[in-house]
Amino acid sequence: MSIFGEPSGPVDATSLTVDGTRTRERERRARLTSATYALARGLSLIFPIVTIGIFIRSLGIEIYGLWMTVISFFVLFTFADLGLGFGLLTRLSNAYGRDNLEECRTLISTTFYILVLISVCLLVAIGAIFPWIPWSKILNASSERGVRVVPWIVALVVSTQIIQIPFSVIQRVQLAFQEGYKTSIWQSTGVFINLIAIVGAAHWHASPLWFILIATAIPLIFMILNWLYCFAFTLRKYIPVISAIDRTVGKSLMYTGAAFCFLTLLTSLGLSLDNLIVSRICGIQEVAAFSVASRIASVMGAVLVMLSVPMWSANGEALARGEYAWVHRQCFKIARLSLILAVSGTLGMIFLGPWAFSHWLGKELQVTRSLLGLCGISQALLATASPFFMVLNGAGQIRSQIRAFAVFTPIVLLVKILLAKYMGSEGVALGMTLVYGLGILPWVARKAVSICRPPSANPEQASR
Repeated sequence: MSIFGEPSGPVDATSLTVDGTRTRERERRARLTSATYALARGLSLIFPIVTIGIFIRSLGIEIYGLWMTVISFFVLFTFADLGLGFGLLTRLSNAYGRDNLEECRTLISTTFYILVLISVCLLVAIGAIFPWIPWSKILNASSERGVRVVPWIVALVVSTQIIQIPFSVIQRVQLAFQEGYKTSIWQSTGVFINLIAIVGAAHWHASPLWFILIATAIPLIFMILNWLYCFAFTLRKYIPVISAIDRTVGKSLMYTGAAFCFLTLLTSLGLSLDNLIVSRICGIQEVAAFSVASRIASVMGAVLVMLSVPMWSANGEALARGEYAWVHRQCFKIARLSLILAVSGTLGMIFLGPWAFSHWLGKELQVTRSLLGLCGISQALLATASPFFMVLNGAGQIRSQIRAFAVFTPIVLLVKILLAKYMGSEGVALGMTLVYGLGILPWVARKAVSICRPPSANPEQASR
């Protein structure tokens, strides 16, 4: 039994009746996971906001800006797993919906060992070319101190992101089995430990690189601990073993993963390079203010997105069992809730943000109401669209998303760059709001509604 008084691991379908018990259990676990995911994500995003004063005083404006730029630039490593994590989540939730536990074991083992191989290859390849890359020029470091430390910042950020690739499997497994709340418990604990460590580093006047090492390494440590604990105890029968690797399953996962990888690359390019655009066009000094505003907004947006993320696996299971009406109902319920909360949060940032920053960070950083409002609106759009994307992901609808973002990404980057030249950093947020709100949100809503129709009423879905 878990600490929440329920069985650890997936619920065996033989213990569930056909009178809606499985549906109620799915809803209960989805609500529990959504709540804890939102809490964990909120804590992880509040952490840099709470500690921003410590970081700026200890690192300085330039080093802090360089660090934020490196993080945003190397967020592209989210596709370094070749999309296998997302492919595993989709396939595993579907196998769970069909009660095929042997397939679950094969999927987990095959994915994990492929990711181990990918991580080793990446570390070797990047280690070979790292000394030859002019990091200070790429990241626009200006001072002697910035030029000296920027390669070390890149090394710390890149190495931790690569090492975590195979261990992130546990998060996909827990989410697919609708036990994502366990991931949240480990992440939340890591945030508290990280906060204590940062305060201690400030007290002992640690060097800037020690601050960055602490901030990047502790989340990785707790991810590894989650992996070890769960596969040693609660999910012991699913522990990855070489004997369970299946080449046919591996090829299928690679194919599905490649689609997710390309989709992740497109979305990352369109959504995650804002700090780099501001740095290159507006100057490194504007990155800090823009980063603060975007991080404040991203706390709200990411918390609301976490409300819908557990629906990925829940939708996959429900669609595999033909419960289309349930998927439709839950999707629109979460979308409406996300929109209401996002609008409220954005208004709060507009009215209270400047006053809070002046008392918290002083007058060194100027964050305007217009910048906060634009960042808040863009995050509200992302949160509102997220439940619809969870329907597409649960149904394995990847190609249509690739086509949509293949159009969206170059357009939004061009609009951000053009507006940044005329409006400064506010133009970057405005560009995102216009293109996403007028293009992606209406499209994904229509697509999700189509998927929620039963095959008999949806000729396109029936043909697939």
